Amino acid sequence: MGLSFRKSVKAGPFRFNLSSSGVGVSVGAPGFRIGTGPRGNYISMSGGGFTYRTSLSARNPRSASIPRPTPRMSEDAEPRQGQRFIPSGSTTVAPLEVIQSADIRRLSDTDSADLVEEINSKRRKFAVWYWPLLLLAALWLKVLQADGGPNPVLVGVLAVMSVVGAIACFWLYMWDEARRSTVLFYDFDDRAVQTYEQVLSAFEELRTCRASWRILASGRVLDGRYNAGAAETLRRKTASLGTGGVKHVKCNIDVPWLAAGSNSFYFYPDRIFVASGNRVAVCTYESLDVAARLTRFIESDSVPGDSHVVGHTWRFVNKNGTPDRRFKSNRQIPIAQYEELQLSSAQGIQELYQFSKVGTAKGFASALSQLGRYGRSPMRERTTARN
Repeated sequence: MGLSFRKSVKAGPFRFNLSSSGVGVSVGAPGFRIGTGPRGNYISMSGGGFTYRTSLSARNPRSASIPRPTPRMSEDAEPRQGQRFIPSGSTTVAPLEVIQSADIRRLSDTDSADLVEEINSKRRKFAVWYWPLLLLAALWLKVLQADGGPNPVLVGVLAVMSVVGAIACFWLYMWDEARRSTVLFYDFDDRAVQTYEQVLSAFEELRTCRASWRILASGRVLDGRYNAGAAETLRRKTASLGTGGVKHVKCNIDVPWLAAGSNSFYFYPDRIFVASGNRVAVCTYESLDVAARLTRFIESDSVPGDSHVVGHTWRFVNKNGTPDRRFKSNRQIPIAQYEELQLSSAQGIQELYQFSKVGTAKGFASALSQLGRYGRSPMRERTTARN
């Protein structure tokens, strides 16, 4: 995943444009747009292969800017928010301690309070675009269920209203998208590009792993003879990771993300965004602790092809490592070497991932730590432009 920039970002009917002079915004339809930018207001029309653009007079062109508004768990089921322990399902294993971040309302650090409030206030705004559809559906239902059959005149009127309503809903949807969105523009210098590209490259290595898991909970084994000799047991599920961006946060770059239950972590160039439902939390890299370590895992499933088997044990094992002959179905189990990635913060982030390919988690942790050390830089000074 290489770093690629978009010079424009759409939020509903609005288009934000980034240039060396600053950020501009325009609105309109194909063939006609009106906007404002660092050089003042303008109007643009095109058609038949010709384009016309002219500047509009402004009282104070130099000050033109973008307005800134103010029952029992299944093996892979997510623990409830705030739940500390879950049953292990075995008398030979202690209750499992949940590994889970705190409520999203507690995850933001103080440096990001203004940005968090702006994003969350916009995301909480009520969407109105589908109300005309509900009204039209109710009218259609009433007309079609009328005694004596539907009135042809009313059907015709409703058909016209439906066409107009569909167009209105489209524009209302665009308007909703614009008023509920925050626009972020990132403008990098050479050093910032190099630093963030290391993060993207390391994340791509994570995505090449044949298997990746998120650790939900861990517990102490009370009797290792019945648990392949393990001292600890983990409950895990397949991890989800990819690239994109936070919903209703329009940006000119795509960023890596890791899913963590109802939360998703988005690694933007200057901050980590944590999204959950209609809420967003933001913390800086300086406040995030990232660690990677090797781990040996007794693998009851098949070992991924990019992992190394470093030993074997038995499903039922004696204290000296020999198989317990009392069990006829006793089978040998491989011990695989994986790598774990831990994310934590003083605000309550607590997540643990496991990856099949050794070295990938360490590379990603190192890249994030370097990004944190980069600190406040030119990359951050010109990052945001909010509609």
